[in-house]
Amino acid sequence: MKGIKELFNSEWQVKAYLKEYKLDDVNLKIIKELKPNSSVLALGCGGGREVRALLKEGHEVVAIDFAPNMIQQSKQLAPEAKYFCIDAVEFGREADFRFDYILGLHSFLNYIDKNDRKEFIDNLRRMLNPEGEMIFEIRLWTERFIDSVKTLLSWPCTKEFGDTYSRNGLGGYTISHQFTKGQIRKLFKEYNYDMNKNIIRVKK
Repeated sequence: MKGIKELFNSEWQVKAYLKEYKLDDVNLKIIKELKPNSSVLALGCGGGREVRALLKEGHEVVAIDFAPNMIQQSKQLAPEAKYFCIDAVEFGREADFRFDYILGLHSFLNYIDKNDRKEFIDNLRRMLNPEGEMIFEIRLWTERFIDSVKTLLSWPCTKEFGDTYSRNGLGGYTISHQFTKGQIRKLFKEYNYDMNKNIIRVKK
């Protein structure tokens, strides 16, 4: 989405990550609940906090991010993982891997363009081992709240209901998508999935 690559590859974002970002309890709990000694794909690995936590739990980790600065930081924090500096949608189209788990934490799915989501999920599901699972942690808003925010702050609906702007620290804005429950049900209706609050689990 607009501005997201520039944002996450910026020195400003790396500094903000190192200064402010913490591995929150929700994502740490997800990592702690994975089956031991699993193969894991970490989508949008950022500065490597989750990667380090996964390695600490004994997992074999492949980590991807489209921002070279983030990959560099993650390698410093968790050098034992295997890294690819690539867009996640492109990785899904090209990569020939199999994983026990695929993790899209920290609202990763909120930044995948509407036109790519279905293909992206299909390709990720293809990479799962027979008992594998995809886990997404997302931002989830209600239709009423999104309408209120757009009215009060004059945020335009850019591509679909729920697209919003946020300041990105580079003197501009980044577009992300805030899902509603209805949109999630529509997106995942063809899959064997479970949703608990803002955590979505998709089985092979």
